[in-house]
Amino acid sequence: MLKPENQRAIYDFLMKRDISQVDWDIDRPKTKAYIEMRNSSLSPCLKQTVGKAEERVLTRLVRYH
Repeated sequence: MLKPENQRAIYDFLMKRDISQVDWDIDRPKTKAYIEMRNSSLSPCLKQTVGKAEERVLTRLVRYH
């Protein structure tokens, strides 16, 4: 557990950050977990389309490298 003074320092640091210009949709980190969650919420039709598109991209990457 953090000491109260350390908790306060972290809180103050975060509260001073300017997040007014952040676009939370565009600036979000595209981690593996994010992509998996996003893809799991797609309809079955879109899942198939995304899967085929990813397959094509991977095939082209392998072919050219």
